[in-house]
Amino acid sequence: MRRRSATQSKSPARLAQWNACRDRKQGHVAYPERADNPVRGLVTLMGALMAAPLDHGSGAIRCLEPRFTSIDIANPVVNLIPGEARARL
Repeated sequence: MRRRSATQSKSPARLAQWNACRDRKQGHVAYPERADNPVRGLVTLMGALMAAPLDHGSGAIRCLEPRFTSIDIANPVVNLIPGEARARL
């Protein structure tokens, strides 16, 4: 999977903000062999990131875990396989 953009926020409220984008080939659901659904890969990536904590914490600091805040498909049509899917954590 290709991650098109990864940006880090300089906001003091967050330590880091990452955007992951998956680009694939858009298509009609009646012809799935002509498309490549980006949602499947993005969900797989998100599952892998959430499967285990990034560390085990210590004393007063709890372990780091990814917290996804947004999943965007931006697909207003129900019979169209999207060409792009984004997640933010």
